[in-house]
Amino acid sequence: MKNSIMKYFFAVLLNLFIGLSCMAQATEPEAVSSQALEVKPAYPDGMGAFYQYIGNNFRTPDVDKDLVLKIVVTFVVEKDGSLSGIKVIKDPGYGTGEEAVRVLKACPKKWTPGVQNGKPVRAQFNLPITINVTGSGTTEETEKQ
Repeated sequence: MKNSIMKYFFAVLLNLFIGLSCMAQATEPEAVSSQALEVKPAYPDGMGAFYQYIGNNFRTPDVDKDLVLKIVVTFVVEKDGSLSGIKVIKDPGYGTGEEAVRVLKACPKKWTPGVQNGKPVRAQFNLPITINVTGSGTTEETEKQ
């Protein structure tokens, strides 16, 4: 019961505080600004469902002290909606970077791709995740943008 309450609390906090930044990436090296996108990429069931997926599947580290760990990952939503190029750009350790990559790679649904000039485009996302870990093993995730 405590675990399901924590997962719910975790999902709510994740939904409130994780920010996604998006910019379209053309096939040439230069990226198109996110403001120029006609339609931004989206998770099919909405971002709330995406945050809940992350919250339900992220395995937090087992530590003996309270920690606040910030992970930043980047990935590309391809024209077909698949995720590629998942990389950790800030890893605080404790296996959290690898765990973030694992969760994103296991994402069960394809995204709806971004659209520019009426055509699907690749879109680059930076996903910051802050994990508050308490020494007792209870965790919650938040992000302050």
